[in-house]
Amino acid sequence: MQCLGEGHTNTVMKSAFTSVSEVQKVSENRYTWSVPQEWAQGRTAFGGLVVGTALRAMRDFVPKERFLRSLYTSFVGPVKTDIETSISVEVLRSGKSLSHIEARVTQDDQVCTVILGSFGADHERSLHIEPAKAPEVAHYDGLGEMPFIEGVVPTFTKHIAYRWTVESFPYSGADEARVQGWCRLRDTDSVGYPELVALLDAWPPPILSKADSFIPASSATWMINFFYPIEKEALSSEDWWLFDAHSLASVGGYADTDGVLWDSQGRLVAHSRQLAIEFS
Repeated sequence: MQCLGEGHTNTVMKSAFTSVSEVQKVSENRYTWSVPQEWAQGRTAFGGLVVGTALRAMRDFVPKERFLRSLYTSFVGPVKTDIETSISVEVLRSGKSLSHIEARVTQDDQVCTVILGSFGADHERSLHIEPAKAPEVAHYDGLGEMPFIEGVVPTFTKHIAYRWTVESFPYSGADEARVQGWCRLRDTDSVGYPELVALLDAWPPPILSKADSFIPASSATWMINFFYPIEKEALSSEDWWLFDAHSLASVGGYADTDGVLWDSQGRLVAHSRQLAIEFS
């Protein structure tokens, strides 16, 4: 997650998310890949792209009837852009209905990111709790898009359309540590788990809304629970998604982020929890 600024340019995109997250298989459980500089966030690659790409490799090891239920990520170190990156995948266990898969992202034999995914099939009989509906917010058609300014906001944000529904922007000295708004990828030809993972990570940590001047921040850990099988859906790249997140607590420079993603019909898609480190 990173921060946004002011201004707007209609930048021509060099690559779609779908193509920039493609991997090349080099052995039974190893893939190679490189993140272009245009998907950077500061000194590292955009974390949502890294995790989404690893998820593509992990999917090769899961039966088609099993869908992503939960994803846990530890951001161990920065992923540099424009150099060869390795993704190794291991099936930790595949039971009757649930598969546990691990992916490790490495560069120069150093671990950068570790991702654990749980993929499960639907149960014929299950207890049901109706998911919470999206809050009443302004429709995306009536909102202006958050602008992109080269050198001010993270490079990767030019690939994402943001339409904020609250005014607690990063570094605004807001009373509330919260971010909320509509979003979608500008340059993708499909929408699946990798794309939604990217959108869940595309927003700045809510704690930065309380800052009144720039401070750096980064994510340490990240967990996502998904609530319905995305791969069964006929999703469009033109769809908008509503993201809402706040910080439950921030102590000693470590801030919790509790976020939720809904589709444009108000259906709950995913619950995201991150631990952000702020360096004020």
